[in-house]
Amino acid sequence: EYVLAPSVRLAGEKKAKPAIKYKADFSYWENPDRTFVVEDVKSPQTAKTAAFRMKRHLMKSVHNIDVRIVK
Repeated sequence: EYVLAPSVRLAGEKKAKPAIKYKADFSYWENPDRTFVVEDVKSPQTAKTAAFRMKRHLMKSVHNIDVRIVK
């Protein structure tokens, strides 16, 4: 599970909004070059949703991790 944005309080709300997180289906080290891989199984329709595209974008910008999509 990766934190993409920490929890925050918006406009003086009593409770903080929870952190935005991403949980990949798979993560592993790929041989022989020991590359760290994060994979997510998505249908073509789900891979195009705004929420998934945003989380994939944030994974790259926050953690410098490219999420592989497996169909």
